[in-house]
Amino acid sequence: MSILVVLEQRAGVWNRMSFETLSAAQQLAKELGTSASAALLGQGMEALAAELTSKQLEKVYAVDHDLLQDYTPDAYTAALRQLIQQAQPSLVLFPHTYQVRDFLPKLATSLGKVAVSDVVAHRVASGELVLVRQLFQGKVNADLRFTGPGPNFASLQAGAYRADQIAAGSAPVEKFVPTLAAGEIRIKPLELFRESQRAVDLGAAEIIVSVGRGIKEADNIPIVQQLADVLGAELAASRPICETGCIPPHLRCRLAAYGEAGGKLRTNGGSENVPCGRNLRSDPAPGGHEGIAHHRRHQQRCQCPHF
Repeated sequence: MSILVVLEQRAGVWNRMSFETLSAAQQLAKELGTSASAALLGQGMEALAAELTSKQLEKVYAVDHDLLQDYTPDAYTAALRQLIQQAQPSLVLFPHTYQVRDFLPKLATSLGKVAVSDVVAHRVASGELVLVRQLFQGKVNADLRFTGPGPNFASLQAGAYRADQIAAGSAPVEKFVPTLAAGEIRIKPLELFRESQRAVDLGAAEIIVSVGRGIKEADNIPIVQQLADVLGAELAASRPICETGCIPPHLRCRLAAYGEAGGKLRTNGGSENVPCGRNLRSDPAPGGHEGIAHHRRHQQRCQCPHF
């Protein structure tokens, strides 16, 4: 069994979740007694591939082609199919980004496989990999096992693994040039969409302070805004709050209940996430909302007296 982790970059800039997934791949490889390799797709990937040579990997695949300069699901699917056929990995891991959600189902289906998305944890039982995925907005943790031969696919939720636990080592770079034709690419990439010039990109935010229903009334939101200003954070909110119009919909931040799978917080982005006025217990009291702030990195809880 071998593991291939597909990392994501855009215009030469890493997606932060890529290194969380790389850390997970190294951890799985160690527990399963196998090796992990990494792949990145684009045009002119030499510099980014060189950054991975100091990581504990068997090999780094720089998948390079002019038609991979801008993301399209057709080109990424075709290129990864060819790479998988050559590398023959048993397990392929991805960060659970919007881009991966777009092409991973197409890739898995084209190979007659299924993909387990939004994985929050794992364990190895009797030599078999068990993936944990949350259901019903984080109220249920489901254990999933692959029953057929590889390649099997999984995407990992943001914050489920720590990027600062990546093991150092050395890895050679192998350039892989897939066979792609412009006529096969049905989608033509245009300029990236932003809701407005002043819109906040939560996926790029380092710290997010999110408002939940426990805020109780709109008059309390300025208190949370003050907290965000002090932390140098972006203000966001859960879906019910955005639907009231108190906070613009483009600032919606997806949150999962505080469960047992590592107590992780699922968001659109942010390496630090502080939800305020939201009950994050896995078994909330009926009709009750504690004023809880949760700091994801340090797994601490504190009462917010203002709510």
